[in-house]
Amino acid sequence: MDSSPKDPIKRNTNLSDEEIDYLVDTPDQERHDVQDDNLCMLCHAYGADKRSLNIKAFYRLTEFIPELIDLKNVDSTDKDTYYLRICKHCRAELFQKLSEWRKEAISRRDEVKNHDGQLLENRTGNKIYVRINGESVPMTKEQYEKFQEEE
Repeated sequence: MDSSPKDPIKRNTNLSDEEIDYLVDTPDQERHDVQDDNLCMLCHAYGADKRSLNIKAFYRLTEFIPELIDLKNVDSTDKDTYYLRICKHCRAELFQKLSEWRKEAISRRDEVKNHDGQLLENRTGNKIYVRINGESVPMTKEQYEKFQEEE
């Protein structure tokens, strides 16, 4: 289990320790209040015409997108929603990734899955289940040991 809230961020991003410290230690309300609406929170492109992205996923998304602001901690009516201010290029990249994700997902429609969408052949035998990005991923002992080494 993670020893601190910073561990999954360190594992899932390439941010510096200082950036992680700021994102984890600075309250969302303060980060929201000082956020410049002309600044892309991801690539730091500066100028007019940025977009607000609101995501509701019922998962702690800040584990792999620490720049997100959790609106439940902000004086807002959007509870259970995360906020990110992004430029058009970052938004286009997000749309591209969503399109790729969709194509991959629909390619599995004819495969036998459990209720969580995991292929049934991956769930047999003695497995160790590891939570990765909100999913319990089954691993053999050897896969788990390799996973731990890569951490």
